[in-house]
Amino acid sequence: FGPILRVNGMREALKDRFVIAVSPIVRTEPISGPARKFMESVGLPVSSIGVAEFYGDFLNILIVDNTDFAVSRRDLPGEVEVLRTSTIMGDEKQSKELAAEILQLLAQHC
Repeated sequence: FGPILRVNGMREALKDRFVIAVSPIVRTEPISGPARKFMESVGLPVSSIGVAEFYGDFLNILIVDNTDFAVSRRDLPGEVEVLRTSTIMGDEKQSKELAAEILQLLAQHC
């Protein structure tokens, strides 16, 4: 969630790129990993909105799970767009579908 952004100059470098993030949170529950612990430790809400706040200075599109109705465009910082889709990758087919959507977004914006 945060170690790469601690690399000197990383945040600045990302401001010049088109950045898409997939929220690891559905409603208020992390899908896996230490996201809850990290977000709570830096004072962010454990939600997709918290993810957008953390990445907001360089994020272009936040992908949220289609069951996460707690987030809308007006809740997000700056010009961050929101895309709803299935983000749960329980099998290879679901993983490929999400990857295809991300590649399609990149093709449209880059």
